[in-house]
Amino acid sequence: MKKAIRYAAASAACLMLTGCASERSGGLVGFFRENYFEQTTTTQETTTIQTTTERTTEYTTAQPEEIDDVLPGIDLDDSGSVVTIYSFNSDVKTFLDGWTPLGCRVKVETLSSEYYEELDNLLNGRSGDIDIFIVDEEYLAKYLSPEYSLPLEQIGDVDTSEMYPSTITDCSLEDGLHAMAVTLNPGVFLYNRSVARAALGTSDPDEVQSMISDWDKFYDTARRVKTAGYMMMPGFDDMFRAFGGEAMRFTDKNGDVVVSDAALDWAEGARTMYSSGLCGDAPTWSEEWVESFSSRKYLGVFACNWLAEYTLPYNDSSSDWAVCKGPSAYTWGNNYALISTRSDNMTASLRVLNRLCMDCEQKYLNGMAIPNNRSVFRQKYSNTEISSIGYQKPYEVYDSVLENVTTSVGGSAKDYDLSQMFMYEMKKYITGEVSFDAALSGFYDQAEDSPGIYVD
Repeated sequence: MKKAIRYAAASAACLMLTGCASERSGGLVGFFRENYFEQTTTTQETTTIQTTTERTTEYTTAQPEEIDDVLPGIDLDDSGSVVTIYSFNSDVKTFLDGWTPLGCRVKVETLSSEYYEELDNLLNGRSGDIDIFIVDEEYLAKYLSPEYSLPLEQIGDVDTSEMYPSTITDCSLEDGLHAMAVTLNPGVFLYNRSVARAALGTSDPDEVQSMISDWDKFYDTARRVKTAGYMMMPGFDDMFRAFGGEAMRFTDKNGDVVVSDAALDWAEGARTMYSSGLCGDAPTWSEEWVESFSSRKYLGVFACNWLAEYTLPYNDSSSDWAVCKGPSAYTWGNNYALISTRSDNMTASLRVLNRLCMDCEQKYLNGMAIPNNRSVFRQKYSNTEISSIGYQKPYEVYDSVLENVTTSVGGSAKDYDLSQMFMYEMKKYITGEVSFDAALSGFYDQAEDSPGIYVD
């Protein structure tokens, strides 16, 4: 967005129109790009400036293999004079702030609400020119493919030394790095300070975090919160994301449907929470979930930086909030940039990616646009106070989460839709409607009946 204030305005609109941002569209992030700002295609051109398992297998992200000298290289195409970028919002234009690579122009195209459908048409050569395209973490696995994206290190120099580790493994194939993270969105536990003091005897982020630093402690703390007359959370949907990227992986290397230990742990944990009256059953973005921020009935929710900084003030402007790390490290809504195999300006496109993702000029009017450069993040934001969370300085929380994330993305293009199926079926078990075995069998039946999910 051109201005951070537009995020805030969208937050208010979204929360007035409860339910407009679904989990399928990535929550508020999806609402921004699909339902509020980007209803029509716009073209924005920058001014040229001459400056330089099995069913219970738990997944871990494989380290990228070193590039073998025998791997075929790519034929560089630098015949074009314009770097054309496609995105679901205009953040890229804001972040570049008029900068262009020497000798080229940069054009930012913002597509309509059917972003990924239109993107597929472009990438498959059915219309338009495309050099760079932006995707969110739910879709990265689909486009991280030699069919769609180029290996960046075969175009030119890429310095990964300051990137967070998971952003390298998540963005790599056998022939090297295929994507760079544009913005990072660390997951946090967002809690109400007054409820924390009443239920736990403290609102200090370090002390609260010590009480939820693993899942056993989290459930024990939830029982303590209930004893004090509150609930831990308004629902259990948010917990699924908080189990990390491993919970999101529902296919193995052969493309077969599997369920990880992390996903099963969520189902059992959510069942314990709900059946014991430690949480409600409000889906994310539902009216009850939205109202939980001002009700003072709950300790908190699993959230992320943009929710704490931009969305929260339009539900509760009291600043009576804080963030800490949860039991697991996770992200919510990272964005990534890739260079299209159709690019006719590859070298200049890589320069744009280096500027956009590594030189870290990202900025909003307030809050943090977290770059994938640890040193710059530290230099720019280590003392930044966020008013919506009681003027807390959350840099260390965000940085620690990002350092410890193992993966943020699915292992295949099908995984996001499979995760939504899994949650839908397991909710029947969590709420006591069916047995665990029946819910799990229901998931496998649904997966088998939907072989084409997510993939064109």
